[in-house]
Amino acid sequence: MSIVYDDIRAALEVALAAIPNLPPIAWENKSFTPDTAVGYIQVRQLPTARRPAVRGLNPQQRYQGVFQLLVKMPENKGPNPAQTVVTALINAFEATTDLSHDTTFVTIDYTEQVGGFTDSPFYTIPVNVNWYSYK
Repeated sequence: MSIVYDDIRAALEVALAAIPNLPPIAWENKSFTPDTAVGYIQVRQLPTARRPAVRGLNPQQRYQGVFQLLVKMPENKGPNPAQTVVTALINAFEATTDLSHDTTFVTIDYTEQVGGFTDSPFYTIPVNVNWYSYK
């Protein structure tokens, strides 16, 4: 089962890394020192469900979750620098976008922006990329 989650993570992370002109990315459980003058994107993978897609013996499983991207830009610069990055992320993870890694396919269900907040020395806007996969 963990291989499925590894492949889902890989598909999402490869798609994120391919988006041009983003600030540095702080991948989960990797050493990272933020630059308060530039900002960054903090990545969090949040699996939310694993359920049978059909009834019967050995049913196909539906996996779903949230690929949370916390866009953190220097505070006291207004919301526009963060919003520019958020817009690029939302456009890249448009609903019905299909991603894959090895034999695992991941579909973006929807992507949404959540209200921004200050977490000094950064202004943060969360972006929730909601995904699902069948295996």
